[in-house]
Amino acid sequence: ERLDGILSAQRFLGGEQLCWVDLRLFHCLARFEPVYMTHFKCNRRPLTSFDNLAAYTRDVYQHAAVRRSFNLRHVKVHYFSSHPVLNPFAIVPTCDGFDLAAPHGRAELFGGS
Repeated sequence: ERLDGILSAQRFLGGEQLCWVDLRLFHCLARFEPVYMTHFKCNRRPLTSFDNLAAYTRDVYQHAAVRRSFNLRHVKVHYFSSHPVLNPFAIVPTCDGFDLAAPHGRAELFGGS
């Protein structure tokens, strides 16, 4: 909730420029619905219930270098097959969470490309 509030007033955590901390947060957020909600039972609220966090995650993902370096299939296979106590049969769910490639609208909201 706190991050959603911060991101309601600025495009990135450090202001108007994508920075290292944005990349760190992105990897946690991008994993949240497809992995953490199911695997670690972090399911009080889905990420998509936070308008700014969901749009922010899409915004960061849609930077070409980030998109090229993020492989959701690899992430899911790793998490769901590397914790046998949590998932003894290594079943990997098919759900990928929300659409990271959908329009985010943050560039228009805060200016920039």
